[in-house]
Amino acid sequence: DPDTVFMPGRLRAHLGNARAPAKLPVYWRNAHGILPLLGAIEVVNSNGLEMLFENIDDCHKSIGGHSGEDGFVQGCFDMIGVGFMQNDNVLVSSSTLPCTDGGKVAYHPRKSVGDWMSCFKQMGGR
Repeated sequence: DPDTVFMPGRLRAHLGNARAPAKLPVYWRNAHGILPLLGAIEVVNSNGLEMLFENIDDCHKSIGGHSGEDGFVQGCFDMIGVGFMQNDNVLVSSSTLPCTDGGKVAYHPRKSVGDWMSCFKQMGGR
């Protein structure tokens, strides 16, 4: 999402430490509850994306288009057998928390340019 402040270097560090199975399709769940994959940032390996693209028509037929993009993608991944790993350090989904936790990859939402830039600077961006 454009209102997500995201640091790619932090994601690389998380990916390096994840120890995901190399050949298996995997995505990261970044939340808990009814929708454990929030669309502010979606992390999936290339095998998972290939499966998604190969099965997208079947997913549209089975899931439809009423769940929003993140609900659709998660539902499709689960339907076609893409595995998942839970990573609670990818996303902070709160507009009120400061962007000062160096272990987090992304903060969402930051709706105004000023809020987005402030968060980016707090995360060490220039």
